[in-house]
Amino acid sequence: MKIVVSQTPKKKNRLSKTQRRFDKLIRQVQNQKKLQKKLEDDMEKLLLLYQQQLFPVEVALNEPLSHLCERLIDFFSRKSLSKRQRDELGDWIVETINTVNAYDFQQAKHLTQQFNEVFADFIGVSIEDLTVSIEDEAGKFNQEEQPEKSSKAQKSEDDFIQEDLFGFDDIKSVDASDSETGTNADNEFFDDDPFEIDTEADLERKEGLMNGQWIRKLFRQTAQALHPDKEQDPKHKEKKQALMAELLSARKREDVMTILTLYNEYVDANDIAVAEDEMQEICRLLENQLDALENERIAYLYENPQRQYLYEQFYSKTEKGRQKKLKQAIADTQDEIQEINQLIDYLRNLTCLKHCLQQRTEHRLDAIDFLFMDADLR
Repeated sequence: MKIVVSQTPKKKNRLSKTQRRFDKLIRQVQNQKKLQKKLEDDMEKLLLLYQQQLFPVEVALNEPLSHLCERLIDFFSRKSLSKRQRDELGDWIVETINTVNAYDFQQAKHLTQQFNEVFADFIGVSIEDLTVSIEDEAGKFNQEEQPEKSSKAQKSEDDFIQEDLFGFDDIKSVDASDSETGTNADNEFFDDDPFEIDTEADLERKEGLMNGQWIRKLFRQTAQALHPDKEQDPKHKEKKQALMAELLSARKREDVMTILTLYNEYVDANDIAVAEDEMQEICRLLENQLDALENERIAYLYENPQRQYLYEQFYSKTEKGRQKKLKQAIADTQDEIQEINQLIDYLRNLTCLKHCLQQRTEHRLDAIDFLFMDADLR
């Protein structure tokens, strides 16, 4: 960017410390924007690969999972089960339904209804009374947890299973909300603009900068370069109209950084000299812009649940790395389908079921012991 600090004749051949700081910040901003563009392009390609390769295999997992869930539900009302075994079995059923729900809401709803009917019969109430009881408990839970809604958004799936053993009707409301908004409704962090950097001090600094002669000159040069009437090609003219609208909006909002960026990208002009104190203020705003770009990256990755899942599970900086992770996930899912089918065949009587329940309990206790041991080591 051809904006330089005004210097005395004796120092014209040397870059000032502020000038070097400015040049470095400009490079960082440009590099951050390129990285963000690459990330967005990579994520679009990753989504396409996921939909074409892995998602069909994950959907195929639903059929054996549904059969497994139905087999477990059939066992639930057996009288020879102890309370501990029945609780473990209930957790298992809930986990399975939640997994099915990730790919087929209607099937998860059907399994939930099946389970509720068996559970209602077991405790000796009508399905209508059980439904009312579940809704009442869900209402009380939501009222109690409302002040801590933001923290509850971070709860793990296991926490949800423990606190809402049979209340799957809430799944529908969450799913519907997500489909309408396209984002997670509980992510209130994103209600406000996460890139807002205009503190009161920032506004005061920008107001002073916008009144400077150098910024007015810079704006005029940028506007001349972006004027759509100079373009004959309709596509180029449309692009220039959008850029001019962005420039005018930046002037109205006193957004110095956008004007500087547009100048840097579209104007080939002589250096513009600014005073030392003005350049220092610009550097501070560039640092703020770097923070804003990092917030933009985080928001892009985590405001959409599906994008977050894909990024955390399969993202790599190279296409080869992404393909490798997807291929491994496909193999793992196919192995899981085979294991579930074998498990269904194994669960032919209560003895086999109780053995599996015992293994689940021991596995969970081992995991808890590991967590405590890890905490002690810290």
